[in-house]
Amino acid sequence: MRRINYTFIIKWGLLILTLFFWITPGMSQEDRIIMNHEELGIHSRPLVIFPHNDHEGLTECIRCHHDYDEYMTNIGGDEGKCSDCHQATPGSNPINLTKAIHIQCKSCHMKSAKTNVNKGPVMCGQCHIR
Repeated sequence: MRRINYTFIIKWGLLILTLFFWITPGMSQEDRIIMNHEELGIHSRPLVIFPHNDHEGLTECIRCHHDYDEYMTNIGGDEGKCSDCHQATPGSNPINLTKAIHIQCKSCHMKSAKTNVNKGPVMCGQCHIR
């Protein structure tokens, strides 16, 4: 009669659970995010619809979800909104929210435009579509 190897079952079970809890947070992100930061008040341009899923495979998460140490090295960050660290007016973070968003998006899009790979919009009306 064959003996059940409980150690084998437990190891595989733990591996499956670990993979489940490691993979599902990334999958739970919304496909498209409407960039409506209430901190900015009434918007003068149409809201940007950010296709998060389109960006996931193009760059590392820490490119957008970033945090910096005392040496200004990007050490990654939590999955959060820009407004978690950047305010409408500069406070503890010297870069205000609007500027942070525009720098973040446009710098990456301009870099990809130079290589002509997956170039994204850089003009106002290309993101703020009426």
